[in-house]
Parts: sequence; structure tokens; C-alpha cells
Amino acid sequence: MLRTMVFVGSLTNLTDARYAAGMGVEYLGFVVNAALPQFVEPTLYKNMAEWLAGVKLIGQVGAATPDEVNALLSQYALHGIATTNPETAAYASEHGLEVFLTIKGTEILQPATAAFLAQQQPNAAYFILENEEDNSPLNDQEKEQLRLLATAYPLVLGYGFDAQNVCSLLDALPLSGIALRGGGEEIRPGFKDLSDLADVLEQLEAAD
Repeated sequence: MLRTMVFVGSLTNLTDARYAAGMGVEYLGFVVNAALPQFVEPTLYKNMAEWLAGVKLIGQVGAATPDEVNALLSQYALHGIATTNPETAAYASEHGLEVFLTIKGTEILQPATAAFLAQQQPNAAYFILENEEDNSPLNDQEKEQLRLLATAYPLVLGYGFDAQNVCSLLDALPLSGIALRGGGEEIRPGFKDLSDLADVLEQLEAAD
């Protein structure tokens, strides 16, 4: 078992998905909004989902509206969604889906962020903090703010760590989990370079 909750998103192939599931990852995310990069069309998703057991499948929908998500639910069998849209988070929560509400990590130092988290907490099982532009280590100010926020809210960190520092960061901060990315193309079915994903997961497993 892994030492913390892990969400692996942007999965596009069965190799990554089965590896993550086998390592004990609880949540697997697939982009189901055709307007976003790494989109997984319904037939491919269904084919992959049939091979996955004991995990929760999360549809990554970006800023899709509640109506758009309602349409997607007729095409994808999902346990939950990951969204940047608070209205969609509320809609999904009301319909019994587990919700990951994604916010920009660059906003954690802004005074309004704590109020936003408090307002949205009834709708979100977790808040994913992402920073696609920068994965450099967190500075002391960011760590302190994360410590304060993570004490009150279920934060999942998606940046600022790698295999070398992930365990020490989890020891220092009361995070609810971390978010990783899969994606990329298979060399051929069943063969893919898993190095980045595997390095972090193996560190977490070894720390148990």
C-alpha cells in the first residue's frame, strides 16, 4: 500500500493505468472533455476501464459546464470528476459523484484562496493544486501557507515535488494526497517508459 492518497491523471493508455492501479493508486483520471489535450474518446475509455478493478475512475472535464458534464456521464462510467468550474463541482456533488476541484497553485498565497476553499468545501472531496508552468521545489512561504490550508482543507498537491523530495514533503505537510500525471504514447501495446511516474510511486511504497 502507498503511504498517501494518490491521484494519477491525464492517463491515455492502459500501460500507465494498470501500473498505477497495481501500485495501489486509488484514483485514476482520464480527460473526457474533447476540448482538452490528452482527450480519451469513449470507446478507448471503456476498453481500458474493463481492465481496471479496485480503483476509482475520475473524468477530468476542465471548465465544462454542468450540462456538458451531464452529457458526458451518458458516455463514460465514472466514479467522480475533476473540474476547475465551481458550478460543475456543485452539480456533480449533488448527483453523488466524488469531486476534485482543481485550482492554480500560484493562488495559494492570495488572501481570497482560503475563503474560496471554505465556500467550496461542501462540494469538493479534494482540492487539487496544480502549477503546469513550474515544478520547482516549494519555498518556505509556500510551505507554511500549504501547512495552514491543508490543516483545514483536503489539499492534493500536484507540483513542487519529485522522487527525491516527495516523502520529506509529505512528512512536513498535512496534505491529503498528491497528484501525478500519466499520459504519453506507448512504444507498442504494453510497452512504455514509466520512469517519472514509477520513481515517485516507488518512493512512496518504500516509505511504508
